[in-house]
Formats: sequence, structure tokens, C-alpha cells
Amino acid sequence: MPLLTAIVLTLNEAAHLPDCLASLAFADAVLVFDSFSSDRTTEIAGAAGARVVQHAFTDYAAQRNAALDAVQSDWVFFVDADERVPAQLAQEVRSATMQPDVAAWWVPRHNYILGRLTLHAGWFPDYQLRLLRPDCVRYDSSRPVHELALVTGASAQLAQPLIHLNYATIREFVSKQRVYAGACSSWHVAGGKARACASTADHGTAPVLLALCNACGLAHGLARGAARIANGPQRMAQLPQFAPPLRVASRPRQLFIMIK
Repeated sequence: MPLLTAIVLTLNEAAHLPDCLASLAFADAVLVFDSFSSDRTTEIAGAAGARVVQHAFTDYAAQRNAALDAVQSDWVFFVDADERVPAQLAQEVRSATMQPDVAAWWVPRHNYILGRLTLHAGWFPDYQLRLLRPDCVRYDSSRPVHELALVTGASAQLAQPLIHLNYATIREFVSKQRVYAGACSSWHVAGGKARACASTADHGTAPVLLALCNACGLAHGLARGAARIANGPQRMAQLPQFAPPLRVASRPRQLFIMIK
């Protein structure tokens, strides 16, 4: 059977890491690729039997490429510390590694926002390129966040979802959206392009509204519109060809002025 290494990129992930590593028992090896955490991340990883490599963080693409260079296995499965691999997905991953004609696999995700499974507003299927042959994939170094994978060969999709315990609090949601949007805006400006993500960075209404709507259990309406505005520009660039495009409002500022 082909060798499979699960890779977890970390920085101060002591709170999330134990459960994440426990869900990776199906892999032949686990690599915790750490950015010099100051908490117990590396201690927890070592105690769980994972190999730990320290690498200074510059951007996500560079970190993933460096992690790929650090393994010698037939397949790599990237998992974030706040993600969990259910048994059904683990079985599907192992089966997928037996297919020689595919270089990379897209994995759907179940996103839990404020503790609620969110299947609307573009949060599902939320395909992520996570299972791949390390010699067939590199990450575009020009992308600061939501890095773009450059695949040599065919790609396909798995059916079973990865569990993503995303945004435990409203504060966490707003903070992360501002970081992503700011980095995305800088990338567009550096490339001489329009600031497609600027609306999220300098207008805080969208992420706050989404979080509040999710907290109230609203599956449609304002939650859907707010999520598309807040996340659409970032997420559309990473969708695989078989995923339907999200419809992103062209003038989000004006929309929020109307509904405030």
C-alpha cells in the first residue's frame, strides 16, 4: 500500500492539536510542521508520536511547499489543527491513494461556525485540495492566503467531508476575516489589480452580521448574503473547476447601507 503522511501546520495550536492528531491514526506517519510555537504544541505532538519540524513562517504557500519537501512518502494529506478526520473519510482517503491516475484530491468540508454546522452561504461543499502526491503539487508563492495549488496531473473529488471547527466566537470570526481580507487586498494592489477584497477589510459589518445570523440559526436570507460578501472574493479563487461559482455582490458597501 502507498505510504501516506499526514501534515499539520501549526503555530500555538495546543488547544486543538490533541483531537486533531487522534483523528490521524490511519496515516502511516504524521508530521507537525511548526512555526516556533510558544505553547505546548510541540510537546503534545511529540507525545503523540508525531515527527516535529520547525520552520519560520513567511506565508502559507511557502510553508506548505517546505512541508512537502520535508517528507518522503507517496501521498500527503494536509489537515489543519482545527480540523478532524472522521472514520469514513479516513477510509476513503486510504482507498484514494490506491488510484494511480489521480495526482490530487479535493476534500469537502463541514464547517462549524459558533458551534453550528453551516451548509449555506458557500460554506459547503467548500472543497479543499488536501490529498496529493508531493511530487505533483506546488503552491503558488505569489498568493499570501488561501494559497493556490499548482497540480501536475489529474485531480478528483472525495465524497466524505472533513470536519472544520471554525470560528468559535464572533471576535475570532471578525479578526480572521480582517487578516485574510487585508492580505488579499495587498496581493491585489501589488499585482496592479482592483481591491476585490477591500470591502471586508475596511467595512466590519459583513463578518459581524454573518456571525450574528449564524448564532441565531438563520440558514438563509441575511446570513447567506453577508457570507457571500464577506468571503466570496477570497473563496472563489480556490474553487475547483467542478464546483459551481458563488454569486458575489458587486457593490457590497451600498447593500449594507441599505440594510443597516
